[in-house]
Amino acid sequence: MAPLYTPAPPAAWGRVAGALIVGLTAVAVAAWWLTGARRRWLGVTAWGLVLFFVGLGPVLFLSEHFHAAYVGIAALGTSLAIVAPLTALRRGNALALAVAMVFAAVQLGWTAPAARSEEDFRTVEGVSVLGTRWLQAVDQAAGPDTRTVLVPLDDLRARLLGVAHRLFLCAPYEVHPLADPELVTPKPGAVVVTLPAESGPDPLHEWRSIARRCPP
Repeated sequence: MAPLYTPAPPAAWGRVAGALIVGLTAVAVAAWWLTGARRRWLGVTAWGLVLFFVGLGPVLFLSEHFHAAYVGIAALGTSLAIVAPLTALRRGNALALAVAMVFAAVQLGWTAPAARSEEDFRTVEGVSVLGTRWLQAVDQAAGPDTRTVLVPLDDLRARLLGVAHRLFLCAPYEVHPLADPELVTPKPGAVVVTLPAESGPDPLHEWRSIARRCPP
C-alpha cells in the first residue's frame, strides 16, 4: 500500500491501482462463494478486501476531504487480506501470527506516533485543549447567581459554548458569544469572560465523558 501514499502520485497510477484492487476483491469474493465457504482463509481474505472498500466508502461523499483520518478501518481490511492467505501455507498459522505481530509493532512503534505529528491530529488536539480551557474559564467565572456568561465570538466558541457547558459542567446558565462582549455593560446575573484559562482542569478525568448525571 505504500505506493498509494507517495507524494503527488500520477492520476493514472491511482486509477490502475484502484482497478487492480477492485478486480482482486471481485475474484476473492467469487472464489469464496464458489467454494461454498469451505476455505476459511479465503473467506477472511475476501471480506478483508470488502472491508477495505467499506472503510473508504465515506470518501466518495467527501470530495474536498484530504486528511488521513478515514484510513484506519480500511487498513484493518488490508491487514486481514494479507494475513489470512498465509494460514493456507505449511506452518501458515505461525507465519500469519508473526506477520500480524510485525503489523502491530509497526502500528505502535511508527504509525501511531507519526499520526500524532500530522497536522490534522495536532489541529484536533489543539482545538480540544483550547475548548477545555474556555470551559474552565467559564466555570471559574460563573457563580451561583450567574444566569448569563458573555464570551468573544468566533467559530470555536460559537460551536462549543452553545451546549458544551451544560454537558460537561451541568451548568444552568446560558453562554452567549458576542462580537465585543467587553463593550457590553454586564447586567445582574451576567459575567463577561474575554480570555481562556491558562490551563485546563487537572486531572481531565471528569471532562472526557459527555454522559453525566446532572441534577434536575
